[in-house]
Amino acid sequence: MPPSPRPAGGQQGIEELLKPLAAWFKEHPSGHPDALNFVFDLPTDGGGALITSWAGKAGLEKYLVPFGSTRNGSLYAFWFVEEVRVERVPIVLLDSEGADYSFVAAKSYPEFLALLAAGLEDFDDPESALPNSPELFAFREWVLTQGIAKIPDFAEVTTITNEAFEETPDLLEWLEEKLA
Repeated sequence: MPPSPRPAGGQQGIEELLKPLAAWFKEHPSGHPDALNFVFDLPTDGGGALITSWAGKAGLEKYLVPFGSTRNGSLYAFWFVEEVRVERVPIVLLDSEGADYSFVAAKSYPEFLALLAAGLEDFDDPESALPNSPELFAFREWVLTQGIAKIPDFAEVTTITNEAFEETPDLLEWLEEKLA
């Protein structure tokens, strides 16, 4: 069996990276899911049971580490398909309707934070813009303190998601191979 593609820091490295986001959601419990369509949740077991349940089989838990979900039950996860620093690992949306609707949302965790702060319920639909709520404004302010240069508008969101699709391995092909 090949070595796990997770970083040397493993689950601890992920927890360390996500610690500020976890703290923000703990301090602002009303900031989700209505304002952001994102619920923060880093399972203590590394998400293995959750990924196995989503996939319908074991084996993907060494590549996918969930850390959040949407209102419809889709999962956001780190996708350890290549060996890179944890903050550079692609973020995928594992759709609740199945692998065919899953996609790479961002090439990295910082890009994912920027996408969340854009305030779109669906990253590919400008009509899904969430109402400007105090929670969304507070989240945007916090994101800017995390090294994100600016909150993207819809065109910039489209650029981020298109680049993620073009510059990462093909998620659907990868899932098809792993789920076969």
